Amino acid sequence: MLVPLRIISESLGATVNWDSGSGKIEVELDGKKLGLTLGSTRVMVDGVPKELDVPPSLVNGRTLLPLRFVGENLGLNVQWDGTVRAVLLTK
Repeated sequence: MLVPLRIISESLGATVNWDSGSGKIEVELDGKKLGLTLGSTRVMVDGVPKELDVPPSLVNGRTLLPLRFVGENLGLNVQWDGTVRAVLLTK
């Protein structure tokens, strides 16, 4: 499931910085840091390189990323509740 990065991150209390010239994005929450670049599957999580299944993409002015990646790498627990068909994010 792809979600808008800024909306999800800021609703969790994270800081999001976007450089439109380079396409670089930085997200920080509770000392956890994500560094991403539009179109690249390579990301930095607290200075450690990782790979995304799909690269961040810009759709209708919103940067989309996999929800599980964002949640888990910002220190959250991500669970699917099939009874109500909802994703739950908890600290």
